[in-house]
Amino acid sequence: MMEQENSFINREIAVVRTQKKLIAFSDKLSMCKRDNYAKIHAESKEGVSSFPSRIGVLIQDYSKGTGEKNNILEANLSPGAIAYIKNQLIEKLSMRNIDYEWKQQRIHEMKIDRNGFAPVQTLCIKRQCLTKKGEPQRNPWIISIENGVARPEKTSTGGTKINGNSYRKTNFAFIMLSEEDMFKLFWKVERYIQLWELAFAIPVIKEAKRAMAN
Repeated sequence: MMEQENSFINREIAVVRTQKKLIAFSDKLSMCKRDNYAKIHAESKEGVSSFPSRIGVLIQDYSKGTGEKNNILEANLSPGAIAYIKNQLIEKLSMRNIDYEWKQQRIHEMKIDRNGFAPVQTLCIKRQCLTKKGEPQRNPWIISIENGVARPEKTSTGGTKINGNSYRKTNFAFIMLSEEDMFKLFWKVERYIQLWELAFAIPVIKEAKRAMAN
């Protein structure tokens, strides 16, 4: 009798655990349809699935307990953002005594409530070399996710920004990481993206090229 296949498949790519927190990166990648093969990674409505190609980021803070006291926040990063953070921030800044801050903010305009407020999410990656006492920081990297709400407004160029005076924070979680843990985390994710592209992009590229040749 054949063993029953495990119905649970773990999408987790990399995880770092501290005493009271963890951060995990997971596979949410999506391949473009054949007609858009050259893009490889799908954006909204371009892929074989309904969601864009992303890497999930989860921060879990269980410092106040488990169950309902367990604080879990999730965000997403594009494959391009993963490459930029690893190659332009982590690798270069780790060799120099420099503080830095990178932010990604998303306004979910499609979820505006009756009072005109839309969900806002900010993912921040910060490097802080020294403590408040001027001593070297043991864990200089800080990754945080903040959820909030605000009234969106249009810019002169047709984009969208939040009305700063209307913003209200609803939840927040962060984790501090060492230079080594930060590098290993993003190295594993970058390697996975490269292997995913080899596995899924090559067949689609070949199929598209055959269709173009006919």
